[in-house]
Amino acid sequence: MATRAINYLLFLMLCFLLISSVAESFKLAGVNGAPRCKAVGMVEIGDTCIDIANTLGLAQDKFMALNPDLDCKKLSIGQWLCIGMKKNK
Repeated sequence: MATRAINYLLFLMLCFLLISSVAESFKLAGVNGAPRCKAVGMVEIGDTCIDIANTLGLAQDKFMALNPDLDCKKLSIGQWLCIGMKKNK
């Protein structure tokens, strides 16, 4: 009988941890508040981050802020980039 109660408590604790971790991941991911791209552009042959930023009339740091995970040394032809953001509601 005690083993059943312990198993039940362990099950409840695991459920709580699972629900808590999922809820926390939504907070960390910025759901319901994260900026969203309003416009995207595609990398073409010969493009560099500096060229793209200049074409858009953006400072390079602003362009990089729109694409925080972008590695300018590893651009791929056809890769989609954020070139404008929607404001949060």
